[in-house]
Amino acid sequence: MKTALLKATWEQSRGWVFFILALILISLGLFIYQSQIVDDESAHLQQRRLELQQQLKVRAEKMAESGVPLSAVEQMEKDLLRFAELIPPKQEFSAFVGELFDLAQKSTLEIRQVNYQPEVDKETGFLKYGVSFSVGGSYEQVKKFIHLLENSSRILLIDNIGLAGRQTKEQGINVALQIKLTTFFQGGGNE
Repeated sequence: MKTALLKATWEQSRGWVFFILALILISLGLFIYQSQIVDDESAHLQQRRLELQQQLKVRAEKMAESGVPLSAVEQMEKDLLRFAELIPPKQEFSAFVGELFDLAQKSTLEIRQVNYQPEVDKETGFLKYGVSFSVGGSYEQVKKFIHLLENSSRILLIDNIGLAGRQTKEQGINVALQIKLTTFFQGGGNE
């Protein structure tokens, strides 16, 4: 009778026994997975975090030794990033040339020809354009044109200015301006 009772109990709870055994095996598998894989990865990440903290500490010590306050270095980095954002993409070069013609027109001058020479600036990676052209007109017109160039929203370096003047009976004093300038664009290898 006991065997019949055990057999009946086994038949009714066999599903539960397999379910409990499956849970035990899953728990054992998860424990092995955690101890073998997750703990190793966690230890690796902890070691990497410690290395990065040490590098940060060494960097902070070097900054402190340099005499430059850390906040000043951070400000310089922000300023450099802001400066880089002011440099337009190289596709805007033709718009830049158009702006030169617009500035000349505002000064009632005429640019007949623009020469340019692109090259990659090795230090910054920006595309550096050397631009040269000439205009002619009255001294006031030339002065206004230079003023407009200096107040342009673009980053322009005026490298060289050459002035030549001559007096005519009809127009008074006529000034010829030969100008060389440099401007920068993105796309010279820093992309």
